[in-house]
Amino acid sequence: MSTEPPRSRAGFGRLVAVIVAVLAVAAGALVAVAAVTPPRVSSTAVAPEALVTRLGQRVVVTLDQPVAPDGLELTVEPAAPASLTADGSTLTVRFEGMLDYATDYAVRIDGVRSAATGATGRVEVAFTTPDEQILLLVPGADGDRIMSASATAGDPPTERYRAEHISEFVRVGDGLVVISDEGDGPRVRHLTPDGRVFVLGGPADATYRALRASPDGRGYGVVLTSASVGPERTVYDSVLQLVDAATDIETEVTGFDGGPLSVADWTYVRGTTSILVRSLDLQGYIVDPAGGEPVPLGTLGRLRGFVPGTPVLLTDQWPDTFETDLTTAETTPVDIPAIRLDAGDVAGDFIPLGAARFAQVVHVFVNDPVARWATSYVVGIGEDGMRELFRPPSGAITGLCASPNAQLLAVTLVDPSSPDQPPLTYLVDARTGATMRTLTGGRPDWCAGG
Repeated sequence: MSTEPPRSRAGFGRLVAVIVAVLAVAAGALVAVAAVTPPRVSSTAVAPEALVTRLGQRVVVTLDQPVAPDGLELTVEPAAPASLTADGSTLTVRFEGMLDYATDYAVRIDGVRSAATGATGRVEVAFTTPDEQILLLVPGADGDRIMSASATAGDPPTERYRAEHISEFVRVGDGLVVISDEGDGPRVRHLTPDGRVFVLGGPADATYRALRASPDGRGYGVVLTSASVGPERTVYDSVLQLVDAATDIETEVTGFDGGPLSVADWTYVRGTTSILVRSLDLQGYIVDPAGGEPVPLGTLGRLRGFVPGTPVLLTDQWPDTFETDLTTAETTPVDIPAIRLDAGDVAGDFIPLGAARFAQVVHVFVNDPVARWATSYVVGIGEDGMRELFRPPSGAITGLCASPNAQLLAVTLVDPSSPDQPPLTYLVDARTGATMRTLTGGRPDWCAGG
């Protein structure tokens, strides 16, 4: 039998009713809020380094709820060709080309609609791409120097290495590999980021050329020639040695049945573990250093370089130019539009900048055996025709190459009237022709094959 007064039991009942009502109102409010709250970003996956070095890279946005795949509108600032797909709660932005260096990008997606409630909103993602460095060789009476400079910022260059004579150099990861003479004859030296120096073994009279670095920074290679007796043969005749950058283990590249392969030129095949070799008799082969027989490609002329970001290599077989996809070994002719030349102008070297895009040097010929080329300029060639990109105030162009993402051109000039002066390298926007930087030195590492 309860001893609680009737009035107290009634009061408790009213309290419970009030609490239930409050909770119901709160739950209803939460449902109402959820119904009007658009999808929100839970996480973002972006690799800025990959965006400036590879084609077809992605920005992946994960939302807090699934979204409807239709009605989405993508905006990228600065403008860059890209596509957008939706799969459940994941939005994927895929860029067609490589992005610019040291640039703040904003990705905006409008019309992001919840699949459950229909609430619609906007998703925004921001990121900054990294800068790029360029290495230049500065010759001097007191020795040669390798200088490093930002491709976009105005910071002064810094010295990376100095030697009595430097003939070639490449970046390998954060390290440096050089063919240099420090008073002991030409040697291949690997300067590691932690300060170690590895000297490639070889006969005392060896000569080295065609130094290349793998795109992933894991290795490098060089062609060795010597008349001295080697450990396994009488002479080294244009032998290609590959070196693992982490272990400094050397591997000789051989031909059919493990026989010698004399190399005129070579390069790494991007995106694979293989290399392309052009032999001294101008035959091309794809070789897997890990083993297996070489894959013949037929006759190859000069290796002009890769279409940026692709495994497609341009080669010459005079008077024609061909492109070879080194992942399939398929070769097709390249139709390079003829350029309009003024009287006295002579077409010079050209490089690929992308699909059906090229940059070419034009020399202004003068009848002077000393000067020969009084001036030079650079034109851009594409499906929309030809236009002048860069004309230096003076000097003759001796080198032209592109940055890894094809955003910038490195144009090297010398002054024929001042042969003792070091060359100058202009960094030029490949789209607009604007000069970004002027640096002392030549032989930019962007021009190194591989």
